[in-house]
Amino acid sequence: MIRLLDELDSERYLSNLVYIVADSDNTSLPRLEEHLKAKTTPTTTQLDGSSSSYEVYQLPRAREVHQSYLSSIYTTLRSIISTYTLLRNVRPDLIIANGPGTCVPVLYVACVLRWISYSISFLFPSSLKTTLSSFQQCKMIFVESVCRVKTLSLSGRLVYPIVDLFIVHWPYLLDNGYPLAELSDVFIRSA
Repeated sequence: MIRLLDELDSERYLSNLVYIVADSDNTSLPRLEEHLKAKTTPTTTQLDGSSSSYEVYQLPRAREVHQSYLSSIYTTLRSIISTYTLLRNVRPDLIIANGPGTCVPVLYVACVLRWISYSISFLFPSSLKTTLSSFQQCKMIFVESVCRVKTLSLSGRLVYPIVDLFIVHWPYLLDNGYPLAELSDVFIRSA
């Protein structure tokens, strides 16, 4: 994800960012902090809670690797509740997601909030403004892992039907039953 963020137009996308990391992820948070230190201007404060152009949140994973499906029911519900609270407060314009566990509830909660927002605006066209109306404009992008060459990850298969843009890195996946996916070879070319 950090390599993907390096490819984004910093004038357009790299302000007022919200980063979400799994609370059990011991690797991504230090990498993200290093990335933010390198990208931060002197007027922007680090992760100490002061004013900043970014915020970092830790959410519980829906399911850990090798966790039983039965016990993941509880952890998934806990993750959905935490995700809903965060997204309702943040109201993102764009969600770029990848990876296991954490992104699935984020994308599904955003999708449900979008659906509720459209339903409210359909039922009450101009008389009701809600905090959920911003979700009508929220775009959701999922970037599949570069190591997924022949099949999608479980997270990818779960979010494929609901995202606005689904990016893969290998042409085989386009020809193998995922016609809505788009190919990006940015990581393969620069690796």
